[in-house]
Amino acid sequence: RLSFAPPPDGARTLLTGYTKDKLARGLAQLTDTDWAALESVFQQDPRLRWHLFGADDPEAVLAAVPPRIRAALPGRIAADRRIDLGTAFRHGFAFLALPGVGGSGTTAKLALREAVPVLVCRDSRRDISNMFPDPPAERDFPALMRVLAGWTDRPEARARFLSGQLANINARADLPAKTAEFDAILDRAVAAFRARRGRA
Repeated sequence: RLSFAPPPDGARTLLTGYTKDKLARGLAQLTDTDWAALESVFQQDPRLRWHLFGADDPEAVLAAVPPRIRAALPGRIAADRRIDLGTAFRHGFAFLALPGVGGSGTTAKLALREAVPVLVCRDSRRDISNMFPDPPAERDFPALMRVLAGWTDRPEARARFLSGQLANINARADLPAKTAEFDAILDRAVAAFRARRGRA
């Protein structure tokens, strides 16, 4: 299922999930440029919503959103402790990872299983970024917002992005293919070892 299945109200919900205080910490690290990029794409598409979940303190999460953003996007950013992931992903438009905080890789995999594309910044220190070597993660948060903006009136662009992510992660989860790769690596290592012994 590559096409988006909107809920009855037509909302396009971005989902972001982290445990403990990671949501508030991640939001606090977004720059003015990052927030301006998010505000721009939300103004472009009034159907967009952002649902942040997993927080110990949802009020602290909302407090980490700049007041001008809350004022510009009233009622469009929500925070919760726990949500029903099955229901949320059924109508999720994208899973949005926050730069600068670790974790959420398992939730991202659940999103992909439910055909929700994952938007993540490129950061070799983060497992969630390393999940997507091809196509590579975007370099920064404004770049993620530009990708998102491209989906507002081009559903085929979202479907193409999702298809690429699914194909890549499924190929890397192909155990027989991975076993064959390991066999080839072992054969090369044995051949190199024998060649070195032959020269000694």
